[in-house]
Amino acid sequence: MFFLSLGVPTKLRDVPGVEDLDEEVMERMAKRVRVVHEDGSIGWVRRLNIKDIVEIFKLAM
Repeated sequence: MFFLSLGVPTKLRDVPGVEDLDEEVMERMAKRVRVVHEDGSIGWVRRLNIKDIVEIFKLAM
């Protein structure tokens, strides 16, 4: 409720121009995430790969 009261988008689809992201675009976005491990994954508690990041984008829609 706090972010909504500020008018800040809480879902990706609420961001102007992002309403209709398809999986291909999400995958390109995921590939731009900064890589921190030699195997191309990110994260410390749980390493995330491209597919994980795309799933997060889908959930954020």
